[in-house]
Amino acid sequence: MYWEALNLALEAHAAGRFNSARSFYVNFSTDLLSVRMTPEALLDLDRAAVGAAIEAETQDPRSLEYLLAVLCILEDKTLSLRAAERLYAIAPNRKSGVLLADLLWERGDREAAFALYERYLDGDYLDPVRDGKEPPQDFRQVPAHHRYGLMLAERGRQEAALPHFRRALGVAASLSRMAGAIACDGGHGRAHMALSQVAAQRGMDEDLAVLLTILAIRIGDVEGALRLYATLPEEARTSYLISEALGNLLISVKRFAEGVDIRSLPMGFSPETMANIDGYVVKTSSFHYLAPPGKDTEEIPDEDAKPPEVHTGRHAPKIIPWAGMSDFDEKACIAVFENATVLGGEWLILTPDDAVYQDVFKDIPHGPDGPHFSFYAPYYHHRHRARLIQPLPRSRFEADAILLGGSFNYYHWTTDFLPRLVAIAQNPAFDGFPLIVNQDLAPFQKEALAMLGVPEERLLPMPYPSSYTFRKLIVPVLGPTRLFAKTNFLKVNSALIDVFAQADQPRERTRRIYIKRGETRHRRLINEDKLIAALAARGFEIVDTATLALPDEIRLFQEAACIVGLSGAGLANIVYCAKGTKVVELGIPFFECDYFEPISKMRGLDYSVVWTHGIERLLDHFTVWNCEIGDEEIARVLEKLPA
Repeated sequence: MYWEALNLALEAHAAGRFNSARSFYVNFSTDLLSVRMTPEALLDLDRAAVGAAIEAETQDPRSLEYLLAVLCILEDKTLSLRAAERLYAIAPNRKSGVLLADLLWERGDREAAFALYERYLDGDYLDPVRDGKEPPQDFRQVPAHHRYGLMLAERGRQEAALPHFRRALGVAASLSRMAGAIACDGGHGRAHMALSQVAAQRGMDEDLAVLLTILAIRIGDVEGALRLYATLPEEARTSYLISEALGNLLISVKRFAEGVDIRSLPMGFSPETMANIDGYVVKTSSFHYLAPPGKDTEEIPDEDAKPPEVHTGRHAPKIIPWAGMSDFDEKACIAVFENATVLGGEWLILTPDDAVYQDVFKDIPHGPDGPHFSFYAPYYHHRHRARLIQPLPRSRFEADAILLGGSFNYYHWTTDFLPRLVAIAQNPAFDGFPLIVNQDLAPFQKEALAMLGVPEERLLPMPYPSSYTFRKLIVPVLGPTRLFAKTNFLKVNSALIDVFAQADQPRERTRRIYIKRGETRHRRLINEDKLIAALAARGFEIVDTATLALPDEIRLFQEAACIVGLSGAGLANIVYCAKGTKVVELGIPFFECDYFEPISKMRGLDYSVVWTHGIERLLDHFTVWNCEIGDEEIARVLEKLPA
């Protein structure tokens, strides 16, 4: 069970089927993060197959990079180094050079690592502006900048180390992304000393104050961090990077009220929402994923060091089959909780004995334009236990209720939440049950619910943050792992399409559509006008789907012969395309998602991807992914269009 997706990936990789290989690598990596891999299980790793994929005569650098990521998660240093050396040999560039340097560092070959860091992390890469653009930034190179900064500081080059510490501490969207990698080097204290020397020599400025605040947090200097924090401008104090980290530190030393208040600053919660919270309880909870019992339960994480077991206390959910859904994989089910509490907005489920459940397929919801940031779970003690902030429950509902949930993100609403409603509708036993949804529904949510015949009085909106307790809570579950859940949600989407798209009605499919990203500060194509001009000359309509009503969006995609668009929520509507529709996704490096290819395969669409050039920018202490497209990539897009 552990190795199914990986074996499929290795087989496809060695055979040169690189798109399939990358998809399977992503599935395996995602599932692996929710599994405790025992040393005994690692013995079953097919090292010969890994070697064959690494040394394949026809090689794809991106697929090899995916395999390297898997090997790093598995902590196989020998195979990781072998893969990194091969990647650097066939594609010597900044990314592969830094990956190899990181592994050489971990092996103890510091001089070889320093030479690669010096080659790829210095020079033009650190210039503030080049050709009118900021240089690319990559949060995956955060540990490299930190390590290189330490090596420079140890050589007495504190000023030269400063820009690398700035990158290391400022690029990451969340400090937790780099905490493990940097903490294992034991370098926070040394970095703090180096930057303190710079401040003493030339005085404190805002940039240094921000960096020293972050480092004070990382070394646990509560009072020092608070003193520096008080000197920062409001923009820095309300950034996710700093407020999350400082709030978590205060919570860890039992200064709960201060910690919660600071953590809440960047979330933009309304005063009315916060006024309805009477207080908080901070607790340490075991963490579980919803899944059916049986042969897959070894994949459900628990808090014990021994192989995990399912939460079997008297408050554990009752798992029942999904009646009437015979075309589903057997791993789809319905979980029934008694006296459970729902944490609104993130849809965590808390049992009376403090076990926390999450559906493995749901990303943490967030606001319309912000990072994934959990209000309720500040941090994890380790993989299967979490420190939890629970608002005191305002209400207890005696009626049975169904947890539908919801998100302001159009993609996740369409693919993660709405299909559950369609599936539940096929079980008459649940007719009329209240549906728990997010408060302040977006227009596209209201339109979808209306099209499915859900009356407004049936909805039970929950603010974010909030907690409600239910006598009986019914939760639809699509699978124990992301791989199974993805398959099942696509099957449910077929039912969704039957309801929305009226697929039996013949439509002329002649329209050529380019999907704009709309008003957003991240994942934008910054030279989009250049591509639009080339597509408009070939008869493309330029559409911002955010400006359309849902029925019009559905009709647009039904009538399309070809869809071109950047990775993003607008492409979720390809679920409504007819079989054979051409789909060209513009992929964004640093934001590699595996959403649209499997949807296309399930719907019988003609899918392909053209990769753009990634450009990361640091905005308000939050990393945003943007990209640009060159003439060569535009030519590849045009080649893929139907005649």
